[in-house]
Amino acid sequence: MKSIENIINEFVDENEIGNEFVFSQISNVWNKNFSDTVKNNIKLVRFENSILFMHTDSAAWKKEMQLRSKEIIDNLNHHFETNIVKKINIQL
Repeated sequence: MKSIENIINEFVDENEIGNEFVFSQISNVWNKNFSDTVKNNIKLVRFENSILFMHTDSAAWKKEMQLRSKEIIDNLNHHFETNIVKKINIQL
């Protein structure tokens, strides 16, 4: 029996949708599971090479996200049942 990770990877490869598909799925999880305060201050930008890129206008929020990056990565990966997000990059 194939793992969910293998099924997702095969689907993405066969349909050539890659990062855009993953980013869309991450965005859905983000919108459902994170507070409005976080979503109002942090915008998801893109997903590339297992890195989730975010943007904020606030140095304080950048620092907050850096401090919580492991928690956020674990939360997202838990929903996908695989280690799809390996790093978060927060840009000002």
